[in-house]
Amino acid sequence: MQKTKFIFLSILFYASILSAFSQERLLDSLNRALKIAKHDTIRCKILNELIESEFNDSIWPLYNQQLLEFSQAKMQNSTGQLQKNYAAYYALTLNNFGFLYMLKSDAKKANEYYNKALAEEERNNNKAGIATVYNNLGYLNRKEGKVLEAINYYHMALKIQLEIGNKLGIATAYNNIAYIFDRQNEFKKAMEYYGKSLDVHLEINNKEGAGIAYGNMAAILSTNGDPNCKLSKENCLKEGLKTAVDYLNKSIDLNEAGPDKSLTAGTMNHLAGIYDEKGDPFCNSTPEDCKKISEQKALELFSSALKLRLEINDPDGLTQSYASLAQHMLRNNNVAQALIYGLKSMEYAKQCHSPDRIIDAAIVLQKIYKKQNKFKESLEMYELLTVMKDSVSNDATKEMAIKKTFQIDFELQSTKDSLKNMAKITEERLQNDLKVKQQRYYTYGGLIGFILMLLIAIVSFRAFRNKQKANMQINRQKILVEKKNEIIEQQKMLVEEKQKSILDSINYAQRIQQALLPTEKYIEKNLNRLKDRKKKDGE
Repeated sequence: MQKTKFIFLSILFYASILSAFSQERLLDSLNRALKIAKHDTIRCKILNELIESEFNDSIWPLYNQQLLEFSQAKMQNSTGQLQKNYAAYYALTLNNFGFLYMLKSDAKKANEYYNKALAEEERNNNKAGIATVYNNLGYLNRKEGKVLEAINYYHMALKIQLEIGNKLGIATAYNNIAYIFDRQNEFKKAMEYYGKSLDVHLEINNKEGAGIAYGNMAAILSTNGDPNCKLSKENCLKEGLKTAVDYLNKSIDLNEAGPDKSLTAGTMNHLAGIYDEKGDPFCNSTPEDCKKISEQKALELFSSALKLRLEINDPDGLTQSYASLAQHMLRNNNVAQALIYGLKSMEYAKQCHSPDRIIDAAIVLQKIYKKQNKFKESLEMYELLTVMKDSVSNDATKEMAIKKTFQIDFELQSTKDSLKNMAKITEERLQNDLKVKQQRYYTYGGLIGFILMLLIAIVSFRAFRNKQKANMQINRQKILVEKKNEIIEQQKMLVEEKQKSILDSINYAQRIQQALLPTEKYIEKNLNRLKDRKKKDGE
C-alpha cells in the first residue's frame, strides 16, 4: 500500500466537498462489496483497497488487523500459488503496522514489525516488497539519528529498485539518499540526487513526487543558494532564492489538489519561512511595502500550515510549524508569544523522538532565552543542540556518507554498464535466435516445399497414369466403335443391295404385268364396241 511504500509520497487528499463525498461513497461501496464477497482472495483485495482508501489513522488499522488475521489463517491452510498470494497480503499488513507505529513515534514496535515484514518478503522472494521495507527501515533509522544505518537501507533499496526497474521506487530512493546528504551539509551532492529524483518523477508524471523534490531542492536554494552557481556569493544567494520560490510555487500547484495535508502544509510553511526571513524576491514595491507584504504572506501561510497539521495531528509537522511561528514572533519582538510557540515545538519534537526536530526546536528556544537574558536555559538549549547535531552530523558519518555515495555511483555505473552489456548480449542472442529461426524456417520451408513437390509429382504421375488408362480405354472403345461402324456399314450395304434387288424384281414383275395386261384405252374401246353391238341388237 502507499502508506508503506513511500514515506515521502503521501496519499492524495481532496480538499473539496465533492471529493470528500466521492471518497465516502467509495468506502461505502467497498464495505458493501466486502459483505457479499464469496471468494477469499477477493475479500483480501477489498480489505487492502479499504486500507488504501481510508485516510483516518484510527480506522484503517482495523481493516489492516482484519486482513492480517485472515491472510495468516488462509496462508497456513493453502499451498502453491494461492499460499504465495496470501503470504504477500500477510507481509503487507506487517509493513502497514510498522508504518503505523512509526507514525506514533514508537520506533521499537515499528522496527519489530518492519523486520517481520522483511522476513516474510525474503521468504517469498518478493523483491519489490523487500525494497519497500528497506526504504521504511531507512526512514525509521534516519528519524532516530542513525544515519549510517539509514544510508545502508536506502542504498539496498535503490539497488533492488534499479534491478527490477521500478521507477517510482528509484525516485524515492534517490530522494531519501539526497536528504541524508542535505542533513550532512553536502548540498551539491544533495542537489544532484534531488535532481535525479525529480527527473524520474517527471518522467512517470508523478505530480506529488515531483512536488516533494521541488520542495527539497528549494530548501537548499533558499538557505545556501545554488551550489553549482558560478557568480558571486551574493548573486548566487539571490538567484537561489528566486529559484526556491519558483520551485515552491510549482510544488504547491502540483499538490494543492492532492490528499496529503502534511505535504501541502510543509510546502506552505517553507514558503512562509522564505517570505518571513528574506522577503518576497519578486516584490517590486518599496522596501517598506515589500516587507509588509512579505510578512502578511508569511503569517497567512504559517497559520494555514499549522491548521492543516493540527487537523491530522502530525507531531513532526507541528514541531516545524510552532518553531516557524516562534521565529516569526521573535523577529517581530513578540518574545512572550515566541516562547509559547517555541515550547510547543519542543513538546512535539520530543514526541517524535527525532534529532532533526529537536534541533529545530532547540535553535529557536536558544534564541528566545538569549533574548530574555535567560542564559542558563539558553546554554541548555545550546548544549542540546550540539548533542543532537553530533548525533546526525559528525566527521565519521560524513566520511562514510561520502564513501557510500561513491560506492553508489560506482555501482550505478556498473549497473548501467552491466545493463548495456546485458542489452548487447540480449540483442546478439536475439539476432542469433532470429538467424536460427530464419534458418529453421528456411529448412522447414524447403522441406515443406520438397514434400509439396513430391506430392504434386505423385499426383501428377497418378493423373498421367489415369489419363493413359483413360486414353487406352478410349482407344479400345474407339476401335470397337469403328469395328461396329464397319459392321453396320457392311450390313447397310447388304441391306441396300437386297433392297435394290427386291426393287429390281418388283420393277421387273411390274413391267411384265404391264406387258400382259391390256391398256385402259384398249379395254375402253372394246367396251364401247360391245355397247354399240348391244344397241344394234336391241334395235
